Amino acid sequence: MRSMLALAATVTLAALFAVPSPADDAPKPPDQVVKDVRAIYSRIMAMEDKTPNSKEQLEKLLIKPDGSAPSAKGFSEVVAYTAVYGIMFFPTHTPGSMEIDGDTATVKLQAEPLKVVLKKVDGQWKLDTEATMANFPAPFVAMLDALQEMAGGEAEQAAGQTDRATCTSNVKQLVISTFMYAKDHEDTFPDADKWVDEVMPYLQNVHVLCCPASDLEYAYAMNSALSGVKMADIEKPSETVLFFESDLGVRNAHGNADAVADPPRHDGGNFYAFADGHVALSMEIPSFAKASEPVEHGEKHAVVAVTDATFEREVLQAEGPVVVDFWAEWCGPCMRMKPTYHKLAGDFAGHIKFTSVDVDAHQTQSKKLGVRGIPTIILFRDGKEVARQVGAVGETKFRTWLAHHAQ
Repeated sequence: MRSMLALAATVTLAALFAVPSPADDAPKPPDQVVKDVRAIYSRIMAMEDKTPNSKEQLEKLLIKPDGSAPSAKGFSEVVAYTAVYGIMFFPTHTPGSMEIDGDTATVKLQAEPLKVVLKKVDGQWKLDTEATMANFPAPFVAMLDALQEMAGGEAEQAAGQTDRATCTSNVKQLVISTFMYAKDHEDTFPDADKWVDEVMPYLQNVHVLCCPASDLEYAYAMNSALSGVKMADIEKPSETVLFFESDLGVRNAHGNADAVADPPRHDGGNFYAFADGHVALSMEIPSFAKASEPVEHGEKHAVVAVTDATFEREVLQAEGPVVVDFWAEWCGPCMRMKPTYHKLAGDFAGHIKFTSVDVDAHQTQSKKLGVRGIPTIILFRDGKEVARQVGAVGETKFRTWLAHHAQ
């Protein structure tokens, strides 16, 4: 909710106060100070700020109860909540007004009844944090208190998103550096037992070998099957793993599917770099075979990750029963059902082929099959749909469903 409020505030501020950046330190009237504060803050929140000293400019326009200038982050909530309150309760805006009484000014926002209080400090009007918040209506203050209680959990969620973004960047840099190496070595990937040493001259930062979600100094490994392999010899590079997250934790780590980080580091999945250069977060373990043939990984890794490109071969052309899980990483019911799906994949190994399709990354087949809600489980036999289950189900019900329709 907090992120939604901040987004709503940004949109409102941009609409209500679309004014140029403050150009200098010349004294300005109170209403212009309010507009400048909101203009700077809206740009910062929208990540469209290209002015290197915007935060410094913002600090010059604000005062805290102790008289010191707070950071942009510290005051951002006051500005955001003010605009959000206007959106939520006062959709009809009225023209703003301004009152000056000596060294104190009050600027009534277009979204009444909120008021911003300013005080003159050394000849400059500055926005008074404490006095402004004192003008907030009691119901609004209660809402702020409730939001504060939510802050801890959302901060943890934001940290997880940051870890994922950093890991994505790290793996992408590994791929770029490795491709640069290959370009200088007849389009050949480095030897797996010394890949870090050979790629190191091309890396901009040694810290890309670490993952913020792991304490290991070396958090990634290379697919042993691609050691010293020419790029042109890889049959399906877009489906073949090049680098992956691993718990081996040593320099020049390399291996196959058995070396993948377990438990997964990012909400049930790990990041993989593929031989064509793309990077993806996957809940399933992709192919490690150079020729991109299906790989048997035992009971733990019995689910085959299927793409739009491989759906025909892995599902429609396969003999016997094949079950397909259409899912997405943001889908809570999908993630809750994953352990059950994997367990039954092991239990039914040799009788039913278990596969999965990430609908965010591969939308063609899900659209063709009319998948509108996830998780959707579809059972095929000899390329034809036999049964369909929409929504997460428990192990007993799913096992019974499979046994009945796979006969």
